[in-house]
Order: sequence, then C-alpha cells, then structure tokens
Amino acid sequence: MATLDQFKQLATTAEEISALASEYALDQEKTTAKMIQMAADKGFELTSDEIIQFLTQMAENDEFDDIELSNEALAAVAGGLSNDAIGEMGFALMKMEP
Repeated sequence: MATLDQFKQLATTAEEISALASEYALDQEKTTAKMIQMAADKGFELTSDEIIQFLTQMAENDEFDDIELSNEALAAVAGGLSNDAIGEMGFALMKMEP
C-alpha cells in the first residue's frame, strides 16, 4: 500500500505535475498505468484505487489550484465532463469556470 507522500514523489516539479495532470485528463486509463509503473520504478506498489483516493485528497486540500493543463486537456475537459467526473479525477478543474 502506497502513502500519499510516496504518490507525491511521482511528479515533483510544477511542469511534471501539469504534464501528468494533462495526460490524466486526456486518458485516465493510460495515465493510471503510467503512474503505477512510475511507482514500481521507485520501489513501491500503487493501485488505481489509491490513485483516485490520493488525487481526491489532494484536490480537497486545494493542491491543484495552480496546475496548468495543456490546451488539448482543457478542450477535453471543457468538452462535457460532468462535475462528478471532474471530482473523480481529483483535479480542482471546477475552479477554472468563469
């Protein structure tokens, strides 16, 4: 079982976090597999359920307020994800609405 601190080590710079967030917004399944592999490369196990749990926890703590998504990811999100889907992703994208 991974810890939140371990999860946060998958991407440590703002650029890495933004890139991973953009990838996740575009393809959750592919990016989840990528994060699981990244964790394995760092020596710990991570499950898809833990990813959702950690992202949700981080979003509740407003840790994604300064995340910049790629234009492609923004278009995908603006293209009709429900608030429930956004919440599940764990990113605080609702705050981006005008």
